Amino acid sequence: GELLLDRSTNSCEYENSCVVNVKASSLRTLYASSIHRGLLAQNLRFYVANKEVDEAIKETITKTPELFWYMNNGITIACESFIIDGLSLKLTNFSIVNGGQTTHNIGVIPDDQIVRDFSICCKIICGRSGISKEEQEDLLANVAISSNSQKPIRKQDLIANREEQRMMKRSLAA
Repeated sequence: GELLLDRSTNSCEYENSCVVNVKASSLRTLYASSIHRGLLAQNLRFYVANKEVDEAIKETITKTPELFWYMNNGITIACESFIIDGLSLKLTNFSIVNGGQTTHNIGVIPDDQIVRDFSICCKIICGRSGISKEEQEDLLANVAISSNSQKPIRKQDLIANREEQRMMKRSLAA
C-alpha cells in the first residue's frame, strides 16, 4: 500500500518505526482499494458506529479540515516494512490497528463534501530491532490491544472543558 506525506521532511523515526503526517486523500484511496483486502484486519474494533463521534469527525472533515490534525488522534498502522521515498510512504504487509473509525469516516464521505485535502497524524510500527519474528508478532498484537482499550470519555468528564468553567478559571487566576 501507499500513502502520501504532507512533507518529505516531516517524519520522526524511532527504531524500526516512525510518525508521519499523511494526506487524507491518499487514505481515502487506500480505503477504497483495500477495505475488503485486510486494511483493518488487525484492528480489534474494526468500525464502531457512534453517531456523536461519527458526526463530529464528519463535521471536521467537511467544514474545518484544517483543524482535523488537532482534533483527531490519528491512525496507527502495523506493518512488516515501510519505505519513505520523497512524499511516498510505501507499506508492506500492513493493517490499520487503531483509527478504524477515522479511516472509515474519511473513506465514505462523498467526494463533493470534501472541500480540501488535510493531514492526519500516522504512527507506523514495524517492531523493534533485534527481536525474533514471533516477538515482533506479539508486539504488534499487543499494540493493537492496548491502542484499542482506552476508556471512553463520559459526558460528565467534559464539564471542566466547558467555556464557563474556563472563564471561571481565568477570573480566579486574575
